[in-house]
Amino acid sequence: MELASKKEIDRIVALLNRTSPVTHVHLFGLNSSAVHSAFHSALDTLKDSGCIVLPVNLLLTDGSVPKFCSELLRKVMDMPLGVDLKKVKTLHELYEVLSVIAKESIRPIVIALSRAEYFTSFPELFLLALFKCIKKENGKIKALTISHLLWSQIETVGLVSIPVQIGFKSFTKVDLCKVLQNQLGKESREIKLSIDLTFATCRDPRMLKHMIKCRDNKCKGNQGKNEMKNMLNYYATNGFSSTSFKGLPKTDANGLNLPLSEVILLIAAFCATYNPSTSDSRIFGNKKSKALSEMDQRRRTTVFEKTPKPFDLQRLTFIYLALLRYLNMAVLKDSNIFVLVNDLCSLGLLVKTSADGNLDIPKYKCTATEEFLMKTTKFVFFTFVFILMI
Repeated sequence: MELASKKEIDRIVALLNRTSPVTHVHLFGLNSSAVHSAFHSALDTLKDSGCIVLPVNLLLTDGSVPKFCSELLRKVMDMPLGVDLKKVKTLHELYEVLSVIAKESIRPIVIALSRAEYFTSFPELFLLALFKCIKKENGKIKALTISHLLWSQIETVGLVSIPVQIGFKSFTKVDLCKVLQNQLGKESREIKLSIDLTFATCRDPRMLKHMIKCRDNKCKGNQGKNEMKNMLNYYATNGFSSTSFKGLPKTDANGLNLPLSEVILLIAAFCATYNPSTSDSRIFGNKKSKALSEMDQRRRTTVFEKTPKPFDLQRLTFIYLALLRYLNMAVLKDSNIFVLVNDLCSLGLLVKTSADGNLDIPKYKCTATEEFLMKTTKFVFFTFVFILMI
């Protein structure tokens, strides 16, 4: 079983490898799905069919138009176009180059844009002009974008283009077991145990494959009757523990260099994980001064069960906005909370606990430790102990 089925790949290729009114295809799905495999397989098939594929990682461009142009033209630097491609710095110059290439090519030009959620770092006028240029060529230039978000969930780009969207479901345990069995050639019993131990924090087959190989190398020579015990010990100490920050420099208070809005959201997620939901209105409501003093006294005299509990996105949004109001950072309220949540999930600081099909009320759990949060809140000059009930 391959990560992406041939039917899915053929569907993407059919939309892009011929001149047609469809000029934009958007793929979306979590890392625990076949979206990346389908994206790269489709690009390989398009290259084999004669299409010119121009890949761009939007994370590397950092919202810079000159960087975007140079990144886009990397693959055609050797083409004799009569223009110094290194001097192309504006969208107008880029469009002129692409028009020349499109006229000489039988097949369409496919601009492959990965990490599409970072479109938000570009000016909206640039995005409007970019997709207008793509549509202007009547199907000779097409865009293929990929993200873990729906196109409509990416801030500022929802109305810039109306793409054909193709979604990918996350792998089940059975799917992961079949994929890893084919790729590793190991017994299903061992793979099933590995998946069971790591399924809550990682469903990415590439990472699971790497973890199993690392475990095999470390436990080599210690097989036999203690094989199961060695496996459990390894995953307990070196597995996909999202709270393990041993590799971070101890001198760096904000070791992950998180944006300020993500720091505040992480604090809100930690509070939502460990505070009971009944305390939110007292702690984060408008009349909270008396409640906070009572909370501090209660915290000193009462023993609480420090157990992380899942919370829904609506509750997280309420606490996040309350913290912004308290810290006089209302300017950050316009940040797209979907992008912030997905960034924290990709870093392992948040874990999605609800099913992938639950799009109405997704639930999450914060996996960051209190020690890590203490360091992070020092970075924003904020002490969050008094808003916790733990």
